[in-house]
Amino acid sequence: MIRSLMTLAGLVGFSCLGNPFAQAFPEGIDITVTTSRRVHPILIRNEHNALLQIVVNVEGDKEVRLQAMHFALDGSDAVGDLDSLALFATGDKPAFSPASPCGKPSGAARTVVFREDRALRRGANVFWLSCRLKPAADLSHRVAAVCTSVETTAGKVTAGPVAGNSSAHRHRPAQAQGRWRAYVSDPRTGNDAQGDPTVCV
Repeated sequence: MIRSLMTLAGLVGFSCLGNPFAQAFPEGIDITVTTSRRVHPILIRNEHNALLQIVVNVEGDKEVRLQAMHFALDGSDAVGDLDSLALFATGDKPAFSPASPCGKPSGAARTVVFREDRALRRGANVFWLSCRLKPAADLSHRVAAVCTSVETTAGKVTAGPVAGNSSAHRHRPAQAQGRWRAYVSDPRTGNDAQGDPTVCV
C-alpha cells in the first residue's frame, strides 16, 4: 500500500513538473537541430573542406536569432592535423558554399564555439562546418566532428545524433595523386566510398 502511494505520488509529481529532459521554448516557438555528414574527399590543398551539415529548423511566428554553435572533435585522432575550422551559412540551400561566413574562423581544438548574432528564418536554416588541413596532416588519422548544441535567443538546443550513413561510418584518410583525401569507410564491409578495402580500427 505504501509503495503504491509512493509510486502514485511520483507520477503526479512528474506530470506536474513535465518531462525534465524535454527542451522548453517560449510559447509559439519550436526549434530542432539535425546534423549529417556526406561522402566527400577532404583535400590538403583545399581552402574549405565541408565536414558537417547543421540544419536549424524554426517553427513559429516570433523572431529567433542565432547566438552560438558548439562543436566537439573528440572522434578525431589528432586535432593537430587541422589548420583551422570555419562555419558558413547557406540559407535554405543544402549545398555547401563559403560565401557567407558565420562567426570568426577558429583554431583547431577538441571543443570549438562559433559566436554569431544572426536572424533565423522560419523553416530550415542550413550551416556547414568546414576545415582546412595542415600540409603535414597524418595519413593514418581520421577526422570527425559533431555539433553538440546551438544557442538561440529562444534557448539552448541540443543537436540530435548525426543522421544518414555517417552515423555508422568512419572518415578514413587515403592518398591520391599527391593530395590528401578522406573517404568514409563502412565498418560492415571494410570498404571505402570507392569500394576499395580500408583498415577499420
